[in-house]
Amino acid sequence: MITYFLQVCAGIAFWWILYRLFFKGKAAPKTNRFFLMGGLILPFLLPIIPVSNNVVHAAEPILLPAIPVYASTLFNTDTTQSINWILLLYVLGFGVMLLYQLSGIVTFLKIKKNSIKDEFNNVYKYANSTMPFSFFGTIFLPEQLPSEQEHLIISHEKWHIKLGHSWDVAWAGIVQSVLWFFPLIPIYVREIRTEHEYEVDEHMLANTAFGTYAETLLHISLMPIGHAQFHSFSSPTLKNRIKMMTKTQKQNTWKLIMLIPLIGSMVYLNACNKQADNPPVKPEILQLANVDVFPQFTDCATSESQEAQKKCFSSGIVNQIVNNLEYPESAKEANVEGTVYVGFTVSAEGKIVDKNIKRGIPKTPENEVTVVELETAAMNVFDGFPTLIPAQKDGKPVAIEYVVPIKFVLPPEE
Repeated sequence: MITYFLQVCAGIAFWWILYRLFFKGKAAPKTNRFFLMGGLILPFLLPIIPVSNNVVHAAEPILLPAIPVYASTLFNTDTTQSINWILLLYVLGFGVMLLYQLSGIVTFLKIKKNSIKDEFNNVYKYANSTMPFSFFGTIFLPEQLPSEQEHLIISHEKWHIKLGHSWDVAWAGIVQSVLWFFPLIPIYVREIRTEHEYEVDEHMLANTAFGTYAETLLHISLMPIGHAQFHSFSSPTLKNRIKMMTKTQKQNTWKLIMLIPLIGSMVYLNACNKQADNPPVKPEILQLANVDVFPQFTDCATSESQEAQKKCFSSGIVNQIVNNLEYPESAKEANVEGTVYVGFTVSAEGKIVDKNIKRGIPKTPENEVTVVELETAAMNVFDGFPTLIPAQKDGKPVAIEYVVPIKFVLPPEE
């Protein structure tokens, strides 16, 4: 999970840097908005795109029969468990931030309850002096505004509703709650809200005189903002908005084409990371059909037939794994099971060398740590293997590579 969050944060940071370098102040607000929202969605999806693992073929290297390792139904009588302080801190931060985001809905309902609905529009008027705002399809105005300003403000907020800006803010609130620990997120969300206002200002100036609109913004900017979740009429910084109104903006929608290499780069880096976790299959050292005598445990009779040697070797592998491999407790508690393909080489000296994971249990952000523990346990069991009698070819000892599927199985639920 930590790795996943780091990948998401890195993706958002990279996205924000590109926005600052190539988009902010250089492209239309609509283009910038779509680019920024992509940076709050795609970094969450790209790390979980499945990347095909290497397929283990039975002939190269030699695939042994699957060995089941069952989790004991008896658990340790010591019930004391260490507290995961990092997880606890994250959950507390997430809870606090989520409550703050939800408080916007509570504030909305309170204002709506104490407001009077307009007869012909979905507009509510309230007695206090809070700045006009919209929340999804509802517009709120303070009472006793001049009719000209009221009409202009309603038109402004209707553009927010038509353009679906509240959906952006809602998703940004969820991201802020999930990544509350990431200091760039508040800055990133503020950029999105700024582009929202620039986009609406652009539409408003098509039919409204600049002087009238700017004067209304200045008048309303002195009022307090109701809640961060609302689209307040004169937010963000008024100086920047007026500056943008007087600046001729190029659409530059073509810049969104940058998303293609950006997404491709992130997918590639994600694939490289997963390939590092699952190294490619090494070519076989020697195939089974090319040896005269199979590798053996010392208690196997080398003079027996090749079929008997093969069975004795497989039996010895099973006994060593079943007797020495314990199902990790964390995997039991997390209900994680599956098959781990462990590759190893019986060297010309009879040693177990070059242990590696050929194919592991599919990883998700939730089970990644536990799966690594299962894979580690599966590989470590080979450390206790005795020295074997190596395989032979033309009377000389040779190395030969095997793959053994170790199947971790939990007991059925009662």
